[in-house]
Amino acid sequence: MEKSVYKTQDLVEALRAYNPEHKTTVTDCLIDYLADFVEKQDYPYDEDPVYGLEHYLDEVLLRAITALANSDEEWVVAYRERYKKDYGDDRYPGDPTLASADTFDFFTLHECENILEGTLSQFEWLDFSMLHSEAWVLQLHFERFLDQIHIRGGMREVINNAKVDRVGGVFGKTKLLTKNGMGRLLFTFHRGKVGTKNYHSITFTMSNSKCDNGGNNVRCFGAGIQLCYTDVITGLQMIKDVTDNWDVSKFVEDRNRHLVKTE
Repeated sequence: MEKSVYKTQDLVEALRAYNPEHKTTVTDCLIDYLADFVEKQDYPYDEDPVYGLEHYLDEVLLRAITALANSDEEWVVAYRERYKKDYGDDRYPGDPTLASADTFDFFTLHECENILEGTLSQFEWLDFSMLHSEAWVLQLHFERFLDQIHIRGGMREVINNAKVDRVGGVFGKTKLLTKNGMGRLLFTFHRGKVGTKNYHSITFTMSNSKCDNGGNNVRCFGAGIQLCYTDVITGLQMIKDVTDNWDVSKFVEDRNRHLVKTE
């Protein structure tokens, strides 16, 4: 297939036609589900003549996986039950454990990687370097954080109404600092002191103008990891720490930049 820009409809068509030689019932389930999910979504980048599929492919898959675990839409629930039957694991229907990134996350992500590589092999110029499961897992849980805390937990309103560009707080053992400026919003989760062995930090960035509450769907396109100075498990634990201990009253303007200073 020779095109200058590939869009999600190209992905749908490729998924519908994909028939790998060695496949399982789980693979069939995921191929069918991904095709249906992508076809039902509205992706703003699809209207952009410059942005192609490679710029938001990871977001498409992350949203699909998040929905498969959590959505109560009837057609998704049917796929969830089919997946559970094919996979044979009663743990599956529950939301994956944030702290341990359990089997569902890694298994499903690896399966999706394999499907994508096989499905889109005809798009020879696409760069698959983005398909790294550990980064995807961190991204997946940050997407949930955006849904639960940023959109539904009051964080966005505090940031938008703040008179300074930095807002943050301490939640459990983790400090969260956000910085809003020039159309971008940064989220930095960190523990410990810079320059020591116990320092961990991960920063996500997104466009502050492209986040809205789309009903039951996370709509923060363009969100992703910017800097990572931690391992995947600690990164997940920091996101979970803030989520579990979230109190919007403790999320305050950082006028004196005390949150930037480490312990």
